[in-house]
Amino acid sequence: MKSKVQNRRAFSPEPSGAADDCGRSAVPATETVASSHLDFRSAEFNNIDDLDDNADNYRVFRSLEGIVTADMRHHEARKRVKPSNREAVAAHAASHVLESGNEEVAAEGDVLPVTIVSKGRTLIIDTDPERAVRCGERLRKQGMACTLWVTGSDESGIFPSCNGVSSVIKVNSVSVVGGLGGFSATAAFGDGQNGPASLPHIESGSFDLVLDLQPIASFSGKQPPMGYYAPGNDEVRLEEALVGLPEMRGRFKKPRFTIFRADRCLHGRSRVRDCQRCLEVCPFEAIKAERRNIAIDPYFCQGCGFCASVCPADAIGLINPSPRELLANLRDLLADRLANTDEAPDLVLYDSMLGEAARQGLAGIIGKDRIFYEVEEIGRIGLEGLLASLAYGAGSVYLICDRQRPATSREALARQVDLGQAILRGLQMPVDRIRLLYSGMGECGEVEGVQGAVPVTPPAIFAPDLDRRTLIRLAVQHLFEVSEGDHPAVPLPEYAPFGTVAIEAESCSLCMACAAVCPAGALSAGGDTPRLTFVESLCHQCGMCALACPEDAVRLQPRLLCNAGAADTPTVLREVEPFSCVECGVPFASQAMVSRLEEKLAGHWMYGSERQLRRLRMCRTCRTRDALLAQDLRL
Repeated sequence: MKSKVQNRRAFSPEPSGAADDCGRSAVPATETVASSHLDFRSAEFNNIDDLDDNADNYRVFRSLEGIVTADMRHHEARKRVKPSNREAVAAHAASHVLESGNEEVAAEGDVLPVTIVSKGRTLIIDTDPERAVRCGERLRKQGMACTLWVTGSDESGIFPSCNGVSSVIKVNSVSVVGGLGGFSATAAFGDGQNGPASLPHIESGSFDLVLDLQPIASFSGKQPPMGYYAPGNDEVRLEEALVGLPEMRGRFKKPRFTIFRADRCLHGRSRVRDCQRCLEVCPFEAIKAERRNIAIDPYFCQGCGFCASVCPADAIGLINPSPRELLANLRDLLADRLANTDEAPDLVLYDSMLGEAARQGLAGIIGKDRIFYEVEEIGRIGLEGLLASLAYGAGSVYLICDRQRPATSREALARQVDLGQAILRGLQMPVDRIRLLYSGMGECGEVEGVQGAVPVTPPAIFAPDLDRRTLIRLAVQHLFEVSEGDHPAVPLPEYAPFGTVAIEAESCSLCMACAAVCPAGALSAGGDTPRLTFVESLCHQCGMCALACPEDAVRLQPRLLCNAGAADTPTVLREVEPFSCVECGVPFASQAMVSRLEEKLAGHWMYGSERQLRRLRMCRTCRTRDALLAQDLRL
C-alpha cells in the first residue's frame, strides 16, 4: 500500500527528455546573464588601469556556434522560473548550501530537488516462505528483481522454494535502514555471521524497495519511510502494496523539506550537555551527528516537521510548503469566516492520515462553527502555528494526531500543545482553546470539557512570513492585549526555549565566561566596563551559561514576555566599578575578579613575593613588562 508520503504531491517522476547532470533540459541559450561584471561602486575601487580586465561591461554574452555550456543552462533555467516560485527556489538553494556545510545562505538560485533512482530491486521479508514466494513470483512477472528472506527459523541458509523456481534465504533476524532507492539490509544468521557478504550468491545488501510481511517490521527507525511497505497480515493492504510496488520504479524528483542553519545549531557547543532533540525525534533516521555537527540527509527526510518544532534555536526551517504559506492560508480562511459571524470559529488541523470516519465524528463534538484544514504533516504545526491561529481570530485550535505515529512524535506534538496551554494559562485565558486529540482505527477519541463559544476579537495584523520565535512573541503580545491578563511575563515549563537569566551578585565576579559561551549572543560583555548585558529575545534557555559559570552564579528562568519590544531591549544584569591598573591606571577588570584571583593564587610559586602578587593588580601590558624587568620567573 502506498503510504501518505508516497502520495505526496511534491514527489513526482522525472520528466522524460534530454537533460543535463542536474536533471534539467538542455535548451540552447542565445543570451544569458554572466557573473563577470563590475561589483565595486565606491571611489576607493574606481581606479582603472591598463591591467583591468573588467573595464567594460561583460554582463551579456552569446553562445558560440551552438555550444551550450552548463552555465548557460543554469541561467536559462533560472529565467524560466515563474515569479511565484522564486521564493521556493531560493529556499532550495539555501537548503543545499547549508546542508553541504557552508553557512552562507544563497539569496536566490536554482537548486533542484534530489533525484532518486529506483530500479525495482525488492527485498521481501516474511515469516511464511510460501507467501513470500507467491509475492516474489507475482512481482517478478512485472519485471521486479526480488530477494526473499524468511525469518523466525532455527535453520539458516539457502532453501529451494515450493515451486522450485525461487530460492528462499532463511535467517534469524533482519535489520533495515535507509529509504527509497537506498535501503540497506543486514541479516543475522544462526552461526553468528552477519550480513549478505556471507552468502556468495547475493551481490549486495542494497535494495530499492522493501516488502515487509512480518508482524513486527524490521525497519530500525521509528516510522517506515517512502518505499517501505509493511502490511503485516492485512490482506487488503498487501494487495495494495503488490499493486503499488511496480509503480515505484524509475527516476523520481524528491523535494528538500528542510533548511538547516548550522550557525544557530546548539549541538556540539558543549561537551557537558549536548542538544539532541532533533536526533531523538526524527522517525526516519534522516538526522545524524557527524563530528559534533548535525547533518540532514535529504534522501531520507520525509518532511514530517517534528525536528523543526522541537529545535530550541530555530536552526531547522521547513520548506515545501513553507510555514508562511500555511499561516497565510489560515489567516485568509479565518478572515473570511469572521466577516460573517459573531462567534469565533474553531480550527481543526489534521493530515491525510486522519480517516474520513474520524473527521465526520469530530463534526458532532466540536463547535458548530468550525474550519477543517488538512496540512501536509501534523508535525509541521508548531507553537507558532497554534498561537498565531488564535491571534488571527480562531476560537479554539484542535490538533488531530494519529495514534499509530511513533511515541517520540506524539510526545513532541504534546509538548507544543503543553507550551501553548501554559501561555494561555499565564494570559488568564481558557487552556482548552488549544487541544490535542488522537485518532485511531478511523475514529477520534473522546473530547471532554470542550471550550464553549468564543466572541470575536480584533484579529492580529502581523505578517505570517516572520521567523517562528518572532511569530510566537507577536502572537502572545496580541493575545495579551485582547485578554484580561495583567501579568507582563508568562511562566513556562523548564524545557521551554524562552526565558531570562538571573545572576547572583554575591557570587558573580564578572569573569564573562557565560558571555563567551552563549551561542545566540543573548549575553554580552560591556567592553571596558565590567558589565553583563542580556537580550531576552535571543535566549534559548540552552543552559550553557550556567554550565560555564565557575561561581555557579547563573540561574535560568523560563518565561515569555508579553511585550515583544521589551524582549528585544538590552538589559544590564550586573555592573560594577572597574578596577584600574595600579601602574598605569587603565581599567581592566572588576574588583571581584581581582580579589578572586588573589585568593586562588595565594601560595602559588609564581606569586610567592609581594611584587609578584602585585602583578595581579596590573593590566596585561604592565604585568608583562614588570615580569620581564624583574626576571624572577623560573622557566
